[in-house]
Amino acid sequence: MGALVDKFLLTVALFATNINADIFYAWVMQDWLPRLTTTCVIILDSATLHKRADIQNAIRKAGHSS
Repeated sequence: MGALVDKFLLTVALFATNINADIFYAWVMQDWLPRLTTTCVIILDSATLHKRADIQNAIRKAGHSS
């Protein structure tokens, strides 16, 4: 998984398994959100795991919108 900010790669992570909502949540909390230094509008595709309430709440609690 990876995240871009203004065409620059902010973070990338490799996993030797299928990504599920629990893995995505851990990545969001431990890797992605801590690296965002300014308030962002976060664009996620329509994958079911992106819509999970705790993930959306964590994004909003960190001051971002999606």
